[in-house]
Amino acid sequence: MMKHLACVQRQADIPAKDSALGEDRHRRGRGQGRIWRRGGVWWIQYYAHGRQIRESSHSVKEEHAQKLLAKRHAEIEADTFVEPAAQRLRYEQMRGGLYADYKTNHRKWLRRDRDGNPYLCGVLHLDDTFAGQRALAITTSDIRKFIEKRQAGGASNGTINRELALLRRMFNLAIEDGILRTAPHFPMLKEAAPRKGFLEYPDFQRLRQELPEYLGSVATMAYYTGIVLVSFLGFIGTA
Repeated sequence: MMKHLACVQRQADIPAKDSALGEDRHRRGRGQGRIWRRGGVWWIQYYAHGRQIRESSHSVKEEHAQKLLAKRHAEIEADTFVEPAAQRLRYEQMRGGLYADYKTNHRKWLRRDRDGNPYLCGVLHLDDTFAGQRALAITTSDIRKFIEKRQAGGASNGTINRELALLRRMFNLAIEDGILRTAPHFPMLKEAAPRKGFLEYPDFQRLRQELPEYLGSVATMAYYTGIVLVSFLGFIGTA
């Protein structure tokens, strides 16, 4: 009889097993999270911003998982907690989200290279500056440096603003997906007033028909490239 009671007591000391997940779990009080072992590694579970989060302690020692869970609770209480998914998020992943958004909404600006990879012209310069960076590491200071770099390269304020709008859209999509909570401030530039005096295509066609033959090709080149005709003629004269 005593041996039977001792056997029952030893079985009661074994942690409960989650049949759905195949995990040894250590249950805690309500709101205190959970700790359990999966394949020898200890995991933790807690709630933040109304979401259930599971995170590996990357350790085979239970005490490390307990310390990590306590740390996460302290961060949540101090409102300094950043979800692991946000910590891992990189620029390339946000760019992929932007491309997916353009594809889903059938935006014509999304193009593909010879290998079939999607790209946007305005993103190429963003790649040069932000490739490989974690999303949380991209600050307003970094964005200002990008602006300075593009201005030094001769880009207009309008062009830079279009590129910044793409980067801002990447962050907004990550926020909509629940991965990020905030985005850096984007200092947009003042753009020059739109030029006046441009011809609509039907008007250009009528003008083209009235021009001498030797000026027709010049006017067509200027119209499609956006070069001021006087500047274009000056360029030809100095070539």
